[in-house]
Amino acid sequence: MSDSDIFDLSPIAMWIEDFSGVKAQFDRWRAEGVEDIRAYLREDTTRVAACSQLIRVLRVNRKTLELFGANDLDHLVANLGLVFRDEMLESHVNELAELWDGKTSGLCFRVMKSGVRSWTFRYRPHRGAVFRRVTLGRYPVLSLVDALEFIAKDPMDCFWH
Repeated sequence: MSDSDIFDLSPIAMWIEDFSGVKAQFDRWRAEGVEDIRAYLREDTTRVAACSQLIRVLRVNRKTLELFGANDLDHLVANLGLVFRDEMLESHVNELAELWDGKTSGLCFRVMKSGVRSWTFRYRPHRGAVFRRVTLGRYPVLSLVDALEFIAKDPMDCFWH
């Protein structure tokens, strides 16, 4: 089974997104002196919408399309304004604040400026601790299947490699 098959057939909704536009916006806001991103976003919720528009949805799996009643990726992307609204606003503000603070967790695919691509697992060893990152291996030597199997066996085992 290929990486693509595992992604498409996963029983949970999965998204592959490019947040480079959001990072560029964050860099501009930092240069302008923004320090408290939560307050800044809540002060004017159009900023949240602006960030959302900067996220490029590259791919979603079948479960995501089913969950949101979308025919395909284009249909989902065209209707994201209906998906992420009202009660989702605060959740999105929190997600953006986590990104601002560099507090993302889980399996990540990193692309360095040098072009090196690798799988990393970000985690917080206990509540309140600083996030840590473990590089699992370079892509394509380590596939998505390998990375998922590695952390599924025993996520704590990742921390000792």
